[in-house]
Formats: sequence, C-alpha cells, structure tokens
Amino acid sequence: EERKKAMEEETEVKKKAEEIQELMQDAQQQLDEALPSLEAAERALQSLNPRDINEVHSMFRPPPGVRLVMEAICIIKGIKPKEVRDTTNPKGGKLYDDYWEAAKVMLGDTSFLRSLLEFDKDNIPEAVIEKLQPYINSDEFTPVAVSKVSKACTSLCMWVRALDCYHRCLKVVIPKRTMLAGVEKSMQETKKMLEVQHRLQQAVLLQQQQQQEQPTDSASAAAGEDAKAAAGSDADAADDLDTSGIVSMLLGDLRAELKQAERQLLHLEATAAGIL
Repeated sequence: EERKKAMEEETEVKKKAEEIQELMQDAQQQLDEALPSLEAAERALQSLNPRDINEVHSMFRPPPGVRLVMEAICIIKGIKPKEVRDTTNPKGGKLYDDYWEAAKVMLGDTSFLRSLLEFDKDNIPEAVIEKLQPYINSDEFTPVAVSKVSKACTSLCMWVRALDCYHRCLKVVIPKRTMLAGVEKSMQETKKMLEVQHRLQQAVLLQQQQQQEQPTDSASAAAGEDAKAAAGSDADAADDLDTSGIVSMLLGDLRAELKQAERQLLHLEATAAGIL
C-alpha cells in the first residue's frame, strides 16, 4: 500500500516536472529571442570610438534626446543627479534633478564604453528597471528618434532598450528554473524512498520465511533437537527480537520520510500553481 502510494506520488511529481519544463522552454525561448537585440546593441557600442563619445561630452546644450539617453545610462549605472535650480524662471525656479553634469563626468572616463560592455546584465535591481520605464515608454527614447541628434547616443539608446527587454525575459525564466530544480529533487527523493521500501519488503519477507521454518523430518530428529533448541532459545528469541526491532525501526523511518515527501510535494504543487 505504501509502495503504491509512493509510486503515485512519483507519477504526480513527474507530471508536474513536465508541465514546468514546458513553461520554462517557452520562457527560455523568449530570452533567446531577446539576446540577439542585446548582442546587436553591444556590437553597436563596440563600433563607437573616442571621437563619438567626445562629441557628446563636448555638447554645451545637449538636445532632449541626448539628455534622455544619458539620464537612462546614469540610472543604470547608479550615478546620482545633481540638484539644480531652474534659471529660466526670473522669479526663482524650482529645484530639479539634472543628470547632465554627472553624465559629462561619466563620459570623460576612458573606461566608459568598456564598463557598459562588461555590465552585469543578469543582476539588475528591479528598482532600476522601474525607474527606466518612463524612458522606455517615451516616443523620444527610440533609436530612430535619437539618431537625428547623435550617433553615439543612438547606440546607447539601443543598449538600454535591449537591456530592459533582456531583464524582463530573464525575470520569467529564473523562477521556472528554480521550480524545475525543486521538482527534480523531489523526484529523486521519491525514487530513493521506493528503493528503500523495496529493500524493507525483502527484509520482511526474509524474516517471515525464517519464522515459518520448523523441523519436520521425524520425531527422533525433533527429540534430538529439543536440547539444542532449549539451549539456544534465549539467543534465538533475542535474535528474532533484534530483527523485528530493526525492521520496525526501518519501517518507522520510511513512514516519516514518506510524510516528509508528501509535505514537500504539497509545497511544490502550491508553488507551481502560482506559476502555471
């Protein structure tokens, strides 16, 4: 009965693993589709030279498209803006965040492009992605729009948008990878318990066979064995008790393991239900 239940659990876990595997393949396909865009953006960055970067760095009054791109780059790299006052208002303007001065310092760093190419795209904080969304959703923040004002910023814009797309696909893939690993582990544990249970059943059968063996050859043989049986009765009884105790203990351990597997399976099903 317990073996049948364990086999049913194994079938259920295997079915769940297949469902999650299918979902993960779909998510991985989305991620694979996002990679070419990111790779194209990285190639565009590699095509830039110091002169292209210096052109942006030397802008005294950068157009809105350039400002947008450099603000997005500063956000990704965690560079804080400078708080300045709006001087266009003769009565005293309000303070606002200005990324341009910080961006000029960033552009002046000779390792600027290398830092983008080596950027850790797999571990972008969610807060950074959320802060980027107004830029991603802006009609002015597109390679076509930015190409009208700057070659370098066009490549940078491509990179930011590709990075955002890659992050969103990765966020779908990672939980499914984790879930699949958990289900596969549960399958391994269930198979292990089935093997243990099979060995226990063999031990129980062997014990029963030993208990059923009785001397039946003849009355004289039985009489001849009486003395030996009497002498060894205590030891045999102790051996039987030890064997019975070991089997009982192993069965108890098995039942505990099966209960633990049931709890793990319920947890996996509940977690998977939130993904499926």
